[in-house]
Amino acid sequence: MTVAKTNLAPILLWLALLAACGSPGEPLPPSLELARPVSNLRAVRKGNTVTLTWTAPTQTTDRHNIRHPGPTEICRALVSLERCGGAIAKLPPTKSHDKDLSRTYTDTLANFSPNPDATFFYAVEVLNSYGKSSGPSNQVQVPAAPTLP
Repeated sequence: MTVAKTNLAPILLWLALLAACGSPGEPLPPSLELARPVSNLRAVRKGNTVTLTWTAPTQTTDRHNIRHPGPTEICRALVSLERCGGAIAKLPPTKSHDKDLSRTYTDTLANFSPNPDATFFYAVEVLNSYGKSSGPSNQVQVPAAPTLP
């Protein structure tokens, strides 16, 4: 019986140490998987086409890698955008194994201008797989006045 107790003691000690492992502090809530907002949106206008370029985010707001990316909404408005109300386009999610994270979208402006001094505001909003986001990107401005091609 003493042999069984001597063999059992190191195992119980090892299990007690293993159970004590963990990170100190309160437990953290689960991540919402919200992608960080795009911060490098750029716009170039030639004639009636506006080309938007940006880099797709790879991390969430919790500083974790994005595991389940969602679509990207392209927003355009005549006033500054707080939220992307009505998206003019929705791009499919980026693949997690893509090496090139640069994204591009080309918008064609119709021949309308409510005011020659008006300005279009563009933003992109990266959604998670549940359709939620951490907010729109930086906004870029493009003149709405008609131009020659």
